[in-house]
Amino acid sequence: MKKIVLLGVLISSMCYSQDSYLGLIAGFDARNAVVGSKPTGNKPAFDGLIQVAAVSNDIELTMSYESFRRIKYQRIGIGGGYHFDLYADMFNRTIKTTVIPNVEACIIYRKQSESFHLSEVYDPVLDDGTRGFVTIVYNATASWNITDKLLVQVTNQFMRREDLVAAFDDKRIKYAAYLKFGWRFN
Repeated sequence: MKKIVLLGVLISSMCYSQDSYLGLIAGFDARNAVVGSKPTGNKPAFDGLIQVAAVSNDIELTMSYESFRRIKYQRIGIGGGYHFDLYADMFNRTIKTTVIPNVEACIIYRKQSESFHLSEVYDPVLDDGTRGFVTIVYNATASWNITDKLLVQVTNQFMRREDLVAAFDDKRIKYAAYLKFGWRFN
């Protein structure tokens, strides 16, 4: 409980410092939306992401939630990153791109199904057969402010999917690309 209170105080203090904002960001996995993936039978499916970001002095704290209903997958996470501003002169104007490397500690929740079944070693944590898996996610985001409030982001995500390790012994790093839209509250 003390850690949650401390996190709340930290986020609050960040929001009141100079050059800071709170952002609400929503997006989707671009590949799954267009062509699908192996778990969806290569049919398009919605994989959505919601994120709250507190930014102060180029340091970012995030809380995120992802839901991919087609495969009974959910992920919650808390992370931190840093904002690097890059400038390019194109078409007679200066374009600012903010690059945000971010690391998140996450819990993946998967519900057992015909296509996702855990061995007897993994007893379900919840009564409905849902099991939690702890993992680390690495994000590399490019962000553009369209207006003072509206922003567009492209996030490249790299993660070892511990749920897939448990079910299929698949230890490869998985890649996803998200298109996200956000609103800044100054």
